[in-house]
Amino acid sequence: MTRIFLEGEKIYLRGLETEDINGDYQNWFDDEKVGEFTTHHRFPYSKESLKKYIENINNTKNQLVLAIIDKKTEKHIGNISLQAIDFIARNAEYAIVLGNKDFWGTGASFDASKLIINHGFNTLNLHRIY
Repeated sequence: MTRIFLEGEKIYLRGLETEDINGDYQNWFDDEKVGEFTTHHRFPYSKESLKKYIENINNTKNQLVLAIIDKKTEKHIGNISLQAIDFIARNAEYAIVLGNKDFWGTGASFDASKLIINHGFNTLNLHRIY
């Protein structure tokens, strides 16, 4: 059964699962271009560190990290998030990484961004996403 949290035209978003580490997720951050504008390319990731990361984010309510899944292939192609969610100040930090470069320039990031930003404003009742 496919788990869909938010659905767009080309992609859908779902929670990260520990099974995601068995795909090419671990390799994304070894690629200098993928990690160019993130903090992820500073040190190599092990499967164990990714597993711990997924377990930690799934047990917190101040960040929402979702897997970006291509509808046609059911492939995990990236992650998108609202981090440092402050429900008192009603703001959050937006971040995205499209790890699978085959999907760069396809509109997948735009589709995913619309979904999570709308969710942030309309469901989480945020008034600022930066």
